[in-house]
Amino acid sequence: MKNLKKLLLLVVVLTFIFALVGCGDDKENEKDPTKAPTPTSGEDKPSATPTPADDRDLKGQTITVTDWWSNDSWRKEDTQYLEDYWAYQDKMMKDHNYKIVGSTPYDWGSVQQTAMLSITNGEPVGDIIALDSGWIASLLDKGLFADVSNLEEFDFTDDKWNKTVLEVMTVGNAVYGFASSTEPRSGVFFNRDLFETLGIDKDLPYNLQAEGKWNWENFKELCKKIKNAGDTNSDGVQDVYPIASFSCDFFPALLVANGTDVIVNTKGVLSTNLDDPAVLEALNWGVSLYEEGLVMPRPEGEDVAWNWFEAAYQEQKTCMRVCEEYCAGTIAKFDFKSGFVCIPYGPSSDGELISVVRENIWIIPSCYDKQHIADIAYAYNVYTTDAPGYEDDDSRWKGQYETVFTDQRAVNETIDLMINKLPQAMRCTILLPDYVNDWLYDVDALVATPAEQLEAYGSQWQTMCDDFNAKH
Repeated sequence: MKNLKKLLLLVVVLTFIFALVGCGDDKENEKDPTKAPTPTSGEDKPSATPTPADDRDLKGQTITVTDWWSNDSWRKEDTQYLEDYWAYQDKMMKDHNYKIVGSTPYDWGSVQQTAMLSITNGEPVGDIIALDSGWIASLLDKGLFADVSNLEEFDFTDDKWNKTVLEVMTVGNAVYGFASSTEPRSGVFFNRDLFETLGIDKDLPYNLQAEGKWNWENFKELCKKIKNAGDTNSDGVQDVYPIASFSCDFFPALLVANGTDVIVNTKGVLSTNLDDPAVLEALNWGVSLYEEGLVMPRPEGEDVAWNWFEAAYQEQKTCMRVCEEYCAGTIAKFDFKSGFVCIPYGPSSDGELISVVRENIWIIPSCYDKQHIADIAYAYNVYTTDAPGYEDDDSRWKGQYETVFTDQRAVNETIDLMINKLPQAMRCTILLPDYVNDWLYDVDALVATPAEQLEAYGSQWQTMCDDFNAKH
């Protein structure tokens, strides 16, 4: 809306000048796009008028946006919003003499290696490259990301930029990565049909969330209800468990939901956070679910797949599963309807839900010269600008989720909360090349307590932080 106000002010000023002198220059030296007015109602379409008032010429460059998921469908026009968005992009490309294209040259498993080698060799696989947050540390450590902190083409005060990503990717005075959106991540999927079979209100998690009561205490009470009803044929054997999840999804989500983590970033300096009581509080509470029989135990046998918990949820042996939102596409194909809610909040979270962010991070390769980096940023800033007239329209983000969730309360309530309304937290452990979550395996197996694991790993983590701080 700030850009809208700029445009309206510009129109008024120019009109006044033209009226007085009968002449003027209609190309102001502005760097950022200014959005067109929002349409009224009915069937009127938003105008795709070019937004920048500057005369920047990118001299016919092709700017490549590279990821691992878009394939040939990166330029979709299957909704009214996307039609208008691409009409706007085409106009911008024509007016400023450039072309932006999508590229998907690899699958998820080969992104890290391909990106690293291509940038190291001075022939990047893309001008803007998407990276899973788990790959950031090793490439950042090698100096492969351009510092974008001083680019006038990126106004990081604009609401479109993910502030949590910027906080994590700010090292010293440099900014090495960014994201123009928020992708919802960790949450709780629950089998609505199975809830009904067990005599439990299928909307209970949603209702607790809406009432501000989706906390650990009520979550555990729900688990107990499921456990008590889970012996479906009264033979003394638990047929349905409350929950099963991957330990590396479950425990980190609890830490964030309790307003804490094992490593923190304080004004660009990383350090361990093991003296924070909220850390042990979160880990011990998670273990209590195991000890009370509320978490499905790993099936016995040497041939059990590492991701056995996925099959357990699909086969309806468990009612709930903690995982990231992207699992919705697979879960939607199951023979039952699933809901999706946020991670319940812990007692140290100030009584509010926290959106667990693990955003894909976009980078510009460091091997480019200063001018090309600026041109890339200009094109990408336009590429991530809303179609004129849609600045406050929910269709910008809802469409992609409405097609994969079988229950629209997941979209209208949970996803909306995660993207637009909740405080967000992203783990700064992504900055440490040698940090991994495998210390949680023994906690999950109940062969080591959280306190024992923190003591065993704490000095290693602090050394990692010290090395990072010294280098950056």
